[in-house]
Amino acid sequence: MPGLSRDGLDTGTSAPVRPSVDSSGSRAGLRRGAARGAGLLAAYTAVVLWLTWPLARHAATHLPATHLIARFEVPYVAWVLAYQAHALTTDPARLADANIYYPARHALFYGPTCWGLLPYFAPTFLTTGNPALALNLAFLACLALTAWTLHLAVRRWTGCDLAGFLAAWTFLTTRWVLWNGLGPEPNYAVLQYIPLIMLLAAERAPGPRAFLLLLALVVLEGMTSPAYIAPAVVAPLGLLGLSRLARSATRREGFRLLGTVVVAAAVLVSLHAGHVLVRRENPALPEQTLWPGAPYFPTLLPWGPLTEGPAAIPRPALYLVLAGALLVALESWLAPDPRSRRAWTQGALWTAVGLAISIAPSALWYGRPIQLPHTALARSLGVYQLVREPGRLAIGSLIGLSSLSGLAFAACTRWLARPGRRAGLGLAARATAAFLLAAAFYGDYAYGTSPGVPPLLPLIAAPAGSSPLVRILRHGVGPVLEIPAGWLDRPSKLAWATWHAQAMYRSTFHWRPLLNGYSGYWPAGFPEHMALGDLLPDAQALAVLRRETGLATLVVHRPALAAARQASWDALAARGGDENLELVGQTGDDLVFAVRLRP
Repeated sequence: MPGLSRDGLDTGTSAPVRPSVDSSGSRAGLRRGAARGAGLLAAYTAVVLWLTWPLARHAATHLPATHLIARFEVPYVAWVLAYQAHALTTDPARLADANIYYPARHALFYGPTCWGLLPYFAPTFLTTGNPALALNLAFLACLALTAWTLHLAVRRWTGCDLAGFLAAWTFLTTRWVLWNGLGPEPNYAVLQYIPLIMLLAAERAPGPRAFLLLLALVVLEGMTSPAYIAPAVVAPLGLLGLSRLARSATRREGFRLLGTVVVAAAVLVSLHAGHVLVRRENPALPEQTLWPGAPYFPTLLPWGPLTEGPAAIPRPALYLVLAGALLVALESWLAPDPRSRRAWTQGALWTAVGLAISIAPSALWYGRPIQLPHTALARSLGVYQLVREPGRLAIGSLIGLSSLSGLAFAACTRWLARPGRRAGLGLAARATAAFLLAAAFYGDYAYGTSPGVPPLLPLIAAPAGSSPLVRILRHGVGPVLEIPAGWLDRPSKLAWATWHAQAMYRSTFHWRPLLNGYSGYWPAGFPEHMALGDLLPDAQALAVLRRETGLATLVVHRPALAAARQASWDALAARGGDENLELVGQTGDDLVFAVRLRP
C-alpha cells in the first residue's frame, strides 16, 4: 500500500526509502530514540501520579484502599515482598519458613509469593526499610511501565504516537485497574511485559534471539502469578503456536513458539514448587482457608465480561474498537496489509482467549444456566481449586482490548495523515480527535458507573515503624501473638483478615516469629492456636500455647475486643500482670505482656 514502509509503518510518503547512515549517525539515532522513550516514560509516570493522587504525596505512610479487600490484601503484599527481600539478603536457606503461622514450616507458600513484583520492590525496601514506600513506588512504576510498553507496541505497529497514547490511556482509564483489580491487589500490577510479548509473537519469521527474548519475557510475566497471570499469557501463545503448526510456511515458528511455552511453563513450575510441597503436607488444604468453596459468581453472557472485570474498558473505547474492526475488515478485503492484519490478529487473539478462560464454571446465557466445554474440563481437573476467581484471567483481554483501541484509532484516522498540501491540518485534526476520545474515556471512567470515582484515591494509614509498639517488639525476643486472633469477638471475615494482615505488616519492622497470619490458605493447627488466643489470659490456654509455640510476647489491641474481654485485660494490666504474664508496655490502646511461664 502507498505510504507503508517495508515493516508496515505509516511513513506518510509514497516511496519508502531507507537512508544510509554511518556509525556516528546510528549512535545519534539511538540516543534520540532513547531520549524519546525516556520522555514518554516520564510523561506516563506523571499521568499515573495524577490518576492516583494523593498516593505519591503519602507514599511513605499510607497504602491504597480503593476496595474493602485492600485493607488486608495490600498489607499482605507488602509483608510478603518485604519478607522475601529480607530473607534473600540475610538467610536465603530459610526463605520458605516465613515468620508467620509460627511454628508451621514453609509458611511462605500458603499464599501468593509475588515474585514478579519483587525486583521493583526490593531496592527501595532494602535502602529505606519502609515497606509502604517500596510497595507504592513499585505499584506506580508498574502502571507507568505498562502504559509505556502499550504505547511502544502500538506505535511499532501503526507508526502513530497518538494511537499508542490511546492504547495506554484505555488501560489507565479502565476502572478495574485502580479500583477493583490492581489497586486492592498490587501483586498483579506487573503487566508491562505482555505488550512486548504480543509484539514479539506477531513478528514474522523471528530469529532465535527473538525467541530467547520471548522466553525471558514469558517467564518474567508468569512469575507475577502462577494461577492467574501465567495462564493468561501461556494460553494465547499456545493457541497461536498450534495455529502456526497447521501451515508448512509457519511450522518452524509454531514449534519454536510451543517450545517457548513448554520451557517457560517448566521454569515457572520449578519456581513455585513450594506450593506443591504445601499441598502435599496438607491433604485438606482446600478447606484451610478463610474463603472455602467457590467464591466466584456466575458469568453473565454474552456481555457481562465487558461490563465488569479486567475487560470492562471504557465504553467509548469499546465502540472505537468495533468501528475500527469493521473498517479494517473492509480494507483487508480491498487491499490486504500484512502488518495491520498481524497486529489486529494479536489483539483479537489475546482478547478472545482471555474472555474465554475467564468464564466461571457456572455461566448464564441471557439468564439460562450453561456450562462450556473448557470450563467443564477445568472443573474435572480441579483447576478451580487454585483459580478461585476466574474473572482475573481476563487480564490478557485488558491488554488486548487496550491495544485494539490504539489500532482502531490509527485505522479510523489514517486518511487524515495522508501526505499532501494540508498534512499539517490533517495532523491537527487527528490530534483533536485523539483528545476528544481521551476525554470521553476519562468521562466514562470517572462518571460512567455509579457511584463514580472520587477525585482523590482513598488511602489508609500503614502501621508506622517508629511507633512505640514496634520499638517494644523490636527489643524483645521469641514468638509474638497479637490479640484479637480468633473468632470469639465475632468479627466479620474482613475484620479478622485485617487484624492479622496488620500484625504481619508490623512484623516487617521487628521480624520476630508471629503466630498470626493471613494468606490464601493456612496450615493445619493454626485455627486451634488462634482459638487458644481467644481464651487468654486463661492460664491453661497460655500454658498450651507456650508449650506448642514457645510464645514469648502478647500484644493486646483493646478497642478490637468485646467489652467483657477488654475489662479482663484492663484489670490484669492494672495489677501489672500476674504469675504468668508481666506487663512490659502500654502504648495508647495497646498492652504488651511478656510470658513468664517456663517453656
